[in-house]
Amino acid sequence: MKNSIEHLPACTQEELNILVELIKDEVKGCEMIILYGSYSRDTFVIYDERITFGSRTVFQSDLDILVVCSLSVDSGYVEYLLRRIADKYHTILEELRSTLIDSRVRRYAPPQLITEDIETLNRVLSESKSFYADLVKDGIMLYDTGNQILSKPQQLSHERIRDIAQEEFDQSIRSAGSFLKHGGIAYEDGEYALGSFLLHQSCEKSYKAITLVFKNNRPMTHNLEDLKTLAKNCSQELFTLFPSHLTIIRANQSFEERCYDLLIRAYIEGRYNPSFVVLKEEYEYMLKKTEELKDIAMRICTEQIKAYDLLIEAKTSN
Repeated sequence: MKNSIEHLPACTQEELNILVELIKDEVKGCEMIILYGSYSRDTFVIYDERITFGSRTVFQSDLDILVVCSLSVDSGYVEYLLRRIADKYHTILEELRSTLIDSRVRRYAPPQLITEDIETLNRVLSESKSFYADLVKDGIMLYDTGNQILSKPQQLSHERIRDIAQEEFDQSIRSAGSFLKHGGIAYEDGEYALGSFLLHQSCEKSYKAITLVFKNNRPMTHNLEDLKTLAKNCSQELFTLFPSHLTIIRANQSFEERCYDLLIRAYIEGRYNPSFVVLKEEYEYMLKKTEELKDIAMRICTEQIKAYDLLIEAKTSN
């Protein structure tokens, strides 16, 4: 984990210093304050304003911060304090803006504050849970009392691997089914553009169910082509479910290629682009393939979890 923010813009450093002092003052039992997300990975956007799909859009990266507390602290109360801290932060930054001749010069980043107790954090780190493992690997330590040490990944037992796989599978496949159900309702209502976003989400959840069960990995991406690449080694069926995706649209693009391209683009355009058009027959193809993907995910994940059970039985009998 990194421990310096000197490479970040001066305005961001000031904002982070304000947040750190507020958290230290308000949260008793705070052990660590960790910056994660785009600012820790150097993929942040200070401010971006553009015309997208005919509408003005504004984007600015959040300051994603994890507050790690001692086990004795009430997490519910800390969450309340973090909401109050966010309010105080906004008040302070608005006062700073008011001192400028042109307030548009200062567009401060909004904070997203989450909390975890040290015992829970160390448990999930020891199990290499992808979100927290990536958070620690890419994060920047803003404050550390030195009283606690973060755990390293450990070799998991077959029993724990099976339990994690089952927990993650149950959650992901349930979400995939829910999105697919609402995608079917959208088909009945003729809402093909918005419905394609729901189908995209179902596919995303199905792919992530596969990578979680087989690899204990939740990829931090919404791109279906990337997710397909990560998951396809888990089953031969995943190689041929969708065609290869080309970022440059060819004049002789096949029907299947066009539908898959629409499904990929639906994550953004299905919600925000009024010119995004999906025809009924295209939606029917996407709906059919989304159902097939969920069925594959259901089957191969169930088989993999049974394989974990067999390993446990074999170990017990020896």
